[in-house]
Amino acid sequence: MLTASDRTALAGTAVDEVVAASGTDGGSQCRWQADAAVIQVTTLPAKEWAKSLPDVVKNLESSSASASPADKKDLETAKKLLSGAASFTDEQACQAFTTLAELDGDPKGTTTTVTSIPITETESGISAQGCDDGELTSVLYSIPGLKETAAIDKTVTTILERAQKRYAAAQ
Repeated sequence: MLTASDRTALAGTAVDEVVAASGTDGGSQCRWQADAAVIQVTTLPAKEWAKSLPDVVKNLESSSASASPADKKDLETAKKLLSGAASFTDEQACQAFTTLAELDGDPKGTTTTVTSIPITETESGISAQGCDDGELTSVLYSIPGLKETAAIDKTVTTILERAQKRYAAAQ
């Protein structure tokens, strides 16, 4: 789902060594690396992604002791929204994706998010995720010392959109 030129656009250099990766039920995952750079693209039915969300909310609840009242309210909203996540359709899962993004401060109707995520104790990666037409697609990019910037966010989002288009065309 990502071409060599997509990976080069993201990393600024060739990232072509394929690394073993395991997909999930009904999904696929591809991973490449070069030196310390890692790029990964994952796609799976949104309903499969949604099944993991109640556990995510539980983890957030256990770490929310010092959360603000607004954050606790958002967590309660998410908990209610995801109470039936195990039986969501793909469409319902994408709707939940949008609602969760909105709770996190993204604009109304958001179908794509970009976040910094921990890779190790000292390093982070940038993850762009999108939920469209019942499919969740994620692009992860990491290099040592990576800092999130508007330019990186835009590039990761562009690469995500290309991967989504290629996936849709292949279906």
